[in-house]
Amino acid sequence: MMENNPFDDSGVGGDASSRFLEQLTQRSVRVRHYLWNHRPLKARKDLREANRDAEFLEKQVVRLHRSLLALEQHLSSLDDLTEDERRAMGMVTDGLIDLDQGHWESALESFRSAISDLSESGGRVNPFLVGRFFLTVEARWPAEMEHGLLLLTIENLGTDLLPPFRLAAPAPPDWIAEPKAAEVPAIPPGGFIEMGIKIHPTGTISENLVLAKRVSIVTGYLADMGDLTVSTRIENRTLKSLEGFVVDAWLPRGFTARRLPFIQNLAPGEVVHINTEIDAR
Repeated sequence: MMENNPFDDSGVGGDASSRFLEQLTQRSVRVRHYLWNHRPLKARKDLREANRDAEFLEKQVVRLHRSLLALEQHLSSLDDLTEDERRAMGMVTDGLIDLDQGHWESALESFRSAISDLSESGGRVNPFLVGRFFLTVEARWPAEMEHGLLLLTIENLGTDLLPPFRLAAPAPPDWIAEPKAAEVPAIPPGGFIEMGIKIHPTGTISENLVLAKRVSIVTGYLADMGDLTVSTRIENRTLKSLEGFVVDAWLPRGFTARRLPFIQNLAPGEVVHINTEIDAR
């Protein structure tokens, strides 16, 4: 669907985007025609649809601009750029210029080309900025183990190979992860992997560990070319209500939360789903 996948061929880009713009133009022409012929009801209907299409297109352009900026900032933070990374930076710069001049199709093509070059060359790039994948993070506490297990699952939702990358262990503050980072192998389109990382609290067994066993938390991250959606499932596994706690989900490098969700009360056995608002870059 266009709304959920603006960089796909079915969304803003390529022939589909040309047809979308042509449709918007035709509606605008019809609005003028109806007004000139004193048919306000017909004009109002087409005007309403044209406004809806224009708002949709504006959202896609905003997302493209945000993704280009995020990729530019990432590449700017790297030392000693390779030739491929410098070429990708040039494409991103061209894309931002095209977007500023209203040439959003050219900007989209520059963005895609930059990502393609970086992926094929193994360039140092944050996968959350260039990939389409779904990551889930869940802490489990097997009875036979003295430590916790951070379970990671990654599914490649894109049409291209998701190149190998290193992911810092998404452990909460004051917890130790072994290893500190997960080496994620290349994942083909539609591919799926599952990985486990040992975790335990620093120092002696504390309330952190007790709380972790009382509450089940699973967080999902939908990465779509620099656009990140974060959703968390929380379950109270105790016979008592849990009151007044903040959910501070792990976020990948380069992303920050606009505000942290607050749960006022979680009844025994209750399950809630919350979203974390991510700051636009």
